[in-house]
Amino acid sequence: MGVIYRRINKKTGKAYIGQTKSTDRYGERIKEHERANPDDEFDFEIIGTAKEGKDLDVLEETMIRKHGTPKKDIDNKRHQMSDKNYNNAGGTESKPGG
Repeated sequence: MGVIYRRINKKTGKAYIGQTKSTDRYGERIKEHERANPDDEFDFEIIGTAKEGKDLDVLEETMIRKHGTPKKDIDNKRHQMSDKNYNNAGGTESKPGG
């Protein structure tokens, strides 16, 4: 099972939504975030699990949409899926403001 997680930057309060392909990989991903951002402190939380592949991408995109707009409200640089792919895969969450 893949993991969707939320990383909260303790300085800014902004969330980042990410995915890993397995629970084993989740611990390594935390370390990667910490190495890449040595001046920041984060809280991490698993917010969902899904089968790797399309199901995991849909869940990640759903959580991104629930938390805000990339680059504005959250630290994500982009959406995980286009509107067309998300809707075709069964996604139902609207983008914020949309």
